[in-house]
Amino acid sequence: MDSKRSSSQISWVIPVAVLAVVLVLAAVAAAYFCTPGVSGLSVGKGDVTLVMEDSKTVRLTWPESPDQALTRVSLRPEGEADFQVWEELTGNTTTLDASLLERPLTIRIQAAAQGKNLLGMEREMVSSGAIEVTVQPYTAVLSRLDGEGGEVGELSLSWDGGGRYEVGVLEDGQFRPLRQLSGSSAVLRFGEDGDLPLPSYDDSVQVTVRALQSGKGYILYGPCVTPLEVTRELLLGNQLSLECQQIGERLYALRWNETKGDFYEVREWINESWVTLAQVERSDELRYETGFLRSGSDHRYQVVSVGGDPLEPVEPAEVSLRAEISTRYATVWPVIQVELFEDAALSKFMGQVPAGTALCVLEESGDAFHIRYGEKYGWVDSRFCMINLREYLGDVCAYDITNSYRSIFMVHDNPIENITGQVIKGFEGVMTAEDGFLVPYLYPSAKKLLIAAQAAEADGYRLRIYEAFRPNEATRYLYDTTLAQLDYPVPVIDGESGGYIFYEPPEPGEGDTQTVQAEELALTSWEDIEPEPQLPEEEDNSETAPAEDDPQVPEDNTPQPADEPAPPPEEPVQPTEEPTQPAEADENGLQEEPAPEETEQPEIPEDSPFYGHPTFREVMTDGRFGIGSFLAAVVSAHNRGIALDLTIEKLDGTRLSMQSPMHDLSWYSATYLNNSNAKLLESYMTMPGVAMRGLTSEWWHFQDDDTREAINLSSYLTKGVTAEGWTRDNIGWRYRDAKGVYARDTTIKVDGKQYTFDAAGYAVE
Repeated sequence: MDSKRSSSQISWVIPVAVLAVVLVLAAVAAAYFCTPGVSGLSVGKGDVTLVMEDSKTVRLTWPESPDQALTRVSLRPEGEADFQVWEELTGNTTTLDASLLERPLTIRIQAAAQGKNLLGMEREMVSSGAIEVTVQPYTAVLSRLDGEGGEVGELSLSWDGGGRYEVGVLEDGQFRPLRQLSGSSAVLRFGEDGDLPLPSYDDSVQVTVRALQSGKGYILYGPCVTPLEVTRELLLGNQLSLECQQIGERLYALRWNETKGDFYEVREWINESWVTLAQVERSDELRYETGFLRSGSDHRYQVVSVGGDPLEPVEPAEVSLRAEISTRYATVWPVIQVELFEDAALSKFMGQVPAGTALCVLEESGDAFHIRYGEKYGWVDSRFCMINLREYLGDVCAYDITNSYRSIFMVHDNPIENITGQVIKGFEGVMTAEDGFLVPYLYPSAKKLLIAAQAAEADGYRLRIYEAFRPNEATRYLYDTTLAQLDYPVPVIDGESGGYIFYEPPEPGEGDTQTVQAEELALTSWEDIEPEPQLPEEEDNSETAPAEDDPQVPEDNTPQPADEPAPPPEEPVQPTEEPTQPAEADENGLQEEPAPEETEQPEIPEDSPFYGHPTFREVMTDGRFGIGSFLAAVVSAHNRGIALDLTIEKLDGTRLSMQSPMHDLSWYSATYLNNSNAKLLESYMTMPGVAMRGLTSEWWHFQDDDTREAINLSSYLTKGVTAEGWTRDNIGWRYRDAKGVYARDTTIKVDGKQYTFDAAGYAVE
């Protein structure tokens, strides 16, 4: 019984003891393996990066472990059986010997931790998971880097080798990548939208390239090639581009790109040469403002890069512009006495402005000009103001007011004594000393002229104006002086002196000649005018002589145009407007020639050089036109500022031939002889929107009768105009005298008040 109980007890004691031992061992094992504060070791996810910083050193970088601060790096070169711990460190980068990459190298990266277990023993743990990659040997060859500028802001790079590469810059010794690519060349762009900003003028950028090899789980970068020092100058290029932008009323700005060179010069083409306006230093924004330009004026600008490589010079860039058309700051003259108002509606009367007063337009509103009259500022009716065409239309037209310096009035190549080559009475102040010609023309008519001039320009032509406003004193002088010589023989040329010999009625005991040197006269003959190019066959521009028995041919057998035969001589002249009495204003500006029987024909002795020579009257007329067809005896449309004498030329200044020279007071100027050029001129001056009327006796004359009737203009100016008065621009006020000379560096009294003017002629406030 006792033995059975003992056996039974032993049978359950042994398992309990074993279990206890197991439990103790398990507890000991747990205490050994359990390290408080260390659990769940793991490594990061991603590729390993190796960067060959030089020929001896490789920087190894891997993804950081998410929790642990200690990493074990182990290496196993090809042929080795076991991994060898290279380093245990805090962080995710270490340095290797570059010689390790001469053969395949397996790299293992594990998370690691150290601490005391529950038994108090020091213990080191590593993660079971690891980053493990096998890096193949570095084989890329990269020994040089070349770079050169291309287009503005571009750098072209090239290097030895092939495969994959990374282009970047060195900043404080560190490589900053810009672009990865395959091949052996690349283009970097600098600028606002490029890979890099342009370097500053005193700085540079270090551009370099490194090779790139990759495999499963790793990327290997070779060492950077010797960097290329890139300066701003290298990136600028040699192509200069210039553009013009309007920034305000008749205000313009030139802008251009930066190029090689030390600085820039802005030049303008003036009087057939380049004139330097400004020197502009290098900067991020290259700009030049033209200042306020004259209305309609043509300008040609050039920007030149100074300095740079003489072997690769930068070509200058040019731009041309025409200032917009506007009346601001133009000179105007009332053709009648006008009222001065406080407002543009012309409702609040202030006073009156005498006719012919030079005024400066400050603003235009409707049919009113804002002007300065003495010390008053107010508004006048613009419809009754003549505007200076040169300041309004600018270079849209050309101007040659010959009466202001050497008149070209002749009777078919025969000079008129005291007229041809002279300054005509009333035109003394028209050619100013500083601003060129004054060309007064009624403003409503000037707007019509603009339409004609722009149409001509669109076809490749320019209107050239010889006369607009003519004072009545000039009209009377021209008529009376010519009439007094009408029945004198035309002058002859002295064979010895080359001068013109004018006929003068002999006084008792005196001769009948007066010699004037030909060079003293402003002569315009057929030979002075460029021939018209041959037109297409459908319009023959050639001129042929008519048959000898043609009753229309004068004794000198002057040829007539073949494209339009002359009408029979008995055809009466159609008056351009119903004539008026000579004592009244002639609406046409023309008067009937006095009857021949009312003049006394001089008797020319046979020994006189004038014997047998035709008179001015005989050369002037073909039986239908006389002095009244060309010169008004009382009032001309020119006196009202609504008439123009003009011709047409090519844009390069070549004058087109007409059937007679300008201001040829003879039947050769009649419109029934118009050649194709005269017809072309007529087409522009009579086109819709212009609708001016010509005279049958003068191919060059056109007048705006519609405007005269619309505003009921009946008055005219007797005296000529001058520039004398106040004028201004966007800088300030200036004062000029009757000769057009500005007051400078002086103090003078104007309108009863003392004014001081600076060196540029501006009034000092």
